[in-house]
Amino acid sequence: MKIILTLFSLSLSFSMMAQSMPSLLKGTVCDTLGKPVEFAQIYICKDGRIKKKEITDSSGRFYIYVIDEENDIFIIKANGFFLYAQLCTPELIQGSANYFYLTPFNEITLYYDDEFGH
Repeated sequence: MKIILTLFSLSLSFSMMAQSMPSLLKGTVCDTLGKPVEFAQIYICKDGRIKKKEITDSSGRFYIYVIDEENDIFIIKANGFFLYAQLCTPELIQGSANYFYLTPFNEITLYYDDEFGH
């Protein structure tokens, strides 16, 4: 009986360790034309709090260690582009060739009456 309980306890411990071991999430951030986006900010968030943060290199690549937890959100933020967000899934974490395409937006400048001399 002791042996069975000990084996069950060890099995449970290894299972818990495997869940809490960080995995490497890697990918490349590009614009819609496929050009790399340098200095994009990568976030892993949960319940409105930032858990991890990384920045893309000159080739748009990033590497970030994450622990697969329920309801984590993967976010990419870059100047001149719409925010990218998705649920952080095991498929995303285990993906070997993650490419994320950001959509650019055009900034507009609004002028007030006094800037036109009215």
